[in-house]
Amino acid sequence: MTYSSRHISALFEITTETVRAWSEEFESYLSTNANPGRGRHRSFTEADLEVFALIADYKNRGLTFQDIHLGLQNGQRGNPPDMSPDEVQSLIVSEQEKRLTFEIQMLQVELQKRQAQIENLIAEVETIKPIREENIQLKADLKYAQQREEELEERLAAAEQRIHALLTDQKDLQREIGRAQGILEVLKMKGDLPGSD
Repeated sequence: MTYSSRHISALFEITTETVRAWSEEFESYLSTNANPGRGRHRSFTEADLEVFALIADYKNRGLTFQDIHLGLQNGQRGNPPDMSPDEVQSLIVSEQEKRLTFEIQMLQVELQKRQAQIENLIAEVETIKPIREENIQLKADLKYAQQREEELEERLAAAEQRIHALLTDQKDLQREIGRAQGILEVLKMKGDLPGSD
């Protein structure tokens, strides 16, 4: 079996950026497809996993790249995690599910904040409208009333603009939540999620 960068990332609990960096640093000890060139996806062999296992072990012990190069040059290799291909795939799907679930939760929190802001602004508009109407009646007699009306008009216009912007943001957030939930549903329908029937 060959492994992708995501498999390596999940197996050794490192980022895909770290997978790329290690692949380039220790290229001479890896298979050709570990560094296939621009525009192509990396793939790794079982032997590559042993190289990554040694790198991860040495890095966890605080050793330098120079130490790792010496070990690899001397033929040392590590012991990769003992996981079947299905277990590796389940691990990746599980991480995707966690990330998407967290993303949905954050979007829902943001949506609730925006909804609360909208409700507060609507309440403010409702309190401003009667005052504006009252000031319209008094503006013929009182200069102060004219100034107050202008101020309230500006606040009303600003509040209405903010409501419009928040409603637009709310729709965008709902689309994002729908997209993320759709991805989760697809994963569940494919049976890729751990624990799905």
